[in-house]
Amino acid sequence: MNRLKTYALLFGLAILHPAGRLFCQEAPKGYFYVYPNNASAYPESTTLSKNNALNNLFATYKVEQYRKSFPRAKTPSLQNAYEIHFTGNLENFKATLQATNQFSKIEVAPYYQTAESSSHESQMTVCTPVTINDPNADWALDAIEARCAWSITTGSSAIPVAIVDTEFDTSHQDLKYPNGSSKIISLWLDPYWNTHTLPNCAHGTQVAGMAASQPNNGVFGAGIGYNTSIAGYIPYNEQGFPSGCGIAPWSGVWQAYLDGRRIINVSAEGIYDVSVPQTIIDAITEITSNGSLIVVSAANSSYHNPYSNIPGVIHVSGINSDLNSAGPYNAFVDICAPSINVKRIQRVNSDGPGWGTSLAAPIVSGTAALMLNVNSCLTPAEMETLIKLSALPIIDADQPGEPNFGLVGAGRLNSYRAVRYASGDFDAITTNTTWSTPMYANGNITVEAGATLTIKTKVRFGSNAKITVKKGGKLVVDRGHLTSGCAGYWQGIEVLGDPSVLQFPTLQGVIELKPFSIIENANNAITTGTNGVGNQGGGRIEASLTTFRNNRRSVEFLQ
Repeated sequence: MNRLKTYALLFGLAILHPAGRLFCQEAPKGYFYVYPNNASAYPESTTLSKNNALNNLFATYKVEQYRKSFPRAKTPSLQNAYEIHFTGNLENFKATLQATNQFSKIEVAPYYQTAESSSHESQMTVCTPVTINDPNADWALDAIEARCAWSITTGSSAIPVAIVDTEFDTSHQDLKYPNGSSKIISLWLDPYWNTHTLPNCAHGTQVAGMAASQPNNGVFGAGIGYNTSIAGYIPYNEQGFPSGCGIAPWSGVWQAYLDGRRIINVSAEGIYDVSVPQTIIDAITEITSNGSLIVVSAANSSYHNPYSNIPGVIHVSGINSDLNSAGPYNAFVDICAPSINVKRIQRVNSDGPGWGTSLAAPIVSGTAALMLNVNSCLTPAEMETLIKLSALPIIDADQPGEPNFGLVGAGRLNSYRAVRYASGDFDAITTNTTWSTPMYANGNITVEAGATLTIKTKVRFGSNAKITVKKGGKLVVDRGHLTSGCAGYWQGIEVLGDPSVLQFPTLQGVIELKPFSIIENANNAITTGTNGVGNQGGGRIEASLTTFRNNRRSVEFLQ
């Protein structure tokens, strides 16, 4: 992360001009994160400090807000972070503030704008898809196999997606449950909004619909979250954008985190190319480390790159109806979802086609809500891993030499497979595979003959989970940490073989435990065979400096 750019956090809407070009009048470029170093520099009101000299500067540069950025922060550095919003010249104001020596650090953060403008063959899956009657349900649902995902779960209103955006039409017919109650279960408005009017911008309603438009109600389209609810967050707004949609999303993101929301969607991009403040990196790290997944749209910029590699942040790009990549393309993208000519709802009970990764991100967020409904034990990093592990190849970017190879993340979202994996229904491992990011397994992981599974990370297992290494298969634990999930013991590892033949790797299942690996909290950490099944013993164990901890049985040899 040291080499990467960093950016800050307000955003404005990208509006499509009739000629097809994005337009925006002159607007404030950004705002400041500041760290006061004496008592007089702290806020006395929403626009004033306790220091008269500072207040004169605030008047000169038209300061609109001076406030604490991250209330109740656990990270020590964030506890002294404050933000200043203003309309004066950014570069001059920063230099003047630095000269006062009232702040130990001043970081520039850009305003953000929303990332959507208005106006190989598909893998066949065997499932019993859910039938819906929504007239405008389109290709996007089929591309992610939404109907098959719904055959496992249709989500729950108890697991909301927090959407940080511009507005929410709480009366929209497609944002209501069949009983008429609103799917928007809460609506938070930044308490410092008082100097601005609500933005006349329908972006938040569109994003909410992609995550949770009510399926099977005979109108409009359908959102992947099905019964998932929405928690709306409208953050600080900045004037100067023709659409009225310039906002600073991170106050909303932070409030969603404080409210305990486990999935937070930000469909926005920065508008000022500056380094992202370390303040924001610290805030995102705290949020994801304490249970909240953050999903961001890749947009047409690199603004989210500096924090995209934080575990539990998912950076979403797009695909089109041909299942080709639609961009943007960069090495920081994690996953791609439908973003071109997809149907989305609009304010005042209407809908229409839309384009942009603002629409792709909430499809991923809605999928995460379904995953949590089948496995509430998942951490943000584990949700990210399962979404990426279950992805399918993108036709024009899955082979070396293709123009977008390596720039589309793990591939295209498959909601069905993601929900399956979250529930414990994994595909067998038939090719060499490495797990290097945090992982949760709630079912049986099978390593087939000729394949090697290498684990270089922490993997948590549900109580019914086990790894089975078949004859000719191999499991390598390379400084990995295999442990139980939310509670209790997991089942452990079975290494199958044949005791009547030689111990050649091609004839036996093999487990190799490299130094400093850990296996803990298992009923039987390693068993060379399957209990009660004859002629399955003979598996091969190779171990060096491995820790077996709190297992009911560490190693069991069966004949």
